Amino acid sequence: MGNPSRVHAPLLGIEPFGAGVYRLRFYAERRFTRFLPGQFLHLALDNFDPQEGYWPESRVFSICSSPRKDEISIVYSVKGKFTARMERELTVGSSYWVKLPYGDFIIDSLVSPEDTVVLVAGGTGISPYIPFLENEIVAGSSRHIRLVYGLRSAPLCIFDEVIERACLQLPNFQLAIFTQDGTHLALTGPKVSYAKGILNVSALKPAGDFAGVVYFLSGPPIMIDTLKSDLLTLGVSREKIAIDEWE
Repeated sequence: MGNPSRVHAPLLGIEPFGAGVYRLRFYAERRFTRFLPGQFLHLALDNFDPQEGYWPESRVFSICSSPRKDEISIVYSVKGKFTARMERELTVGSSYWVKLPYGDFIIDSLVSPEDTVVLVAGGTGISPYIPFLENEIVAGSSRHIRLVYGLRSAPLCIFDEVIERACLQLPNFQLAIFTQDGTHLALTGPKVSYAKGILNVSALKPAGDFAGVVYFLSGPPIMIDTLKSDLLTLGVSREKIAIDEWE
């Protein structure tokens, strides 16, 4: 990818999911916002003056929209002063400065075609996987993909439509969902499993050995640290564990 672009992007929509979780949609022409699935952007709430060149305070968010659209989307959870400002101040129709793309948490660059890809997500940590799944669906991929997704509650599932299409259209896709309250999505079938409780390493073990399996971890730091340690203890090599660690 080239140098990051700074784009003044109109906010098209704010979609609340409850519990302080929101999806934001910005308009931005693809020629200014080319990114690879897994990369992230910087969002600023204060004005940026290109003549001065000083970038204001910002936060980073994984891009969760398809690379094929003139639109960029992010998901955020209210967890501190900056995201509290976002909840109070963001207004549909206003424009905000974003800077992108950044990051090397790029699935296609870290796996070979024959590898099994295990995507592990906690809460909004599912965001970087959505553009990858969108591309796999469009390509009619036969890659072996397993999504292991941990949520507080099923209604907080943000991308159920994309996940459902992956289940229906990707022949070697599997989904394992953990919810702390035991609730389920509407998704059912042989590709889908549910468990009550916190996502744990037992859901990540393959049927055979770990050869040809690459793990991607994205979510709360404590989840990532625990699962990485558990995978290493089980004998997974460090080179087969990729972490979305911009937080």
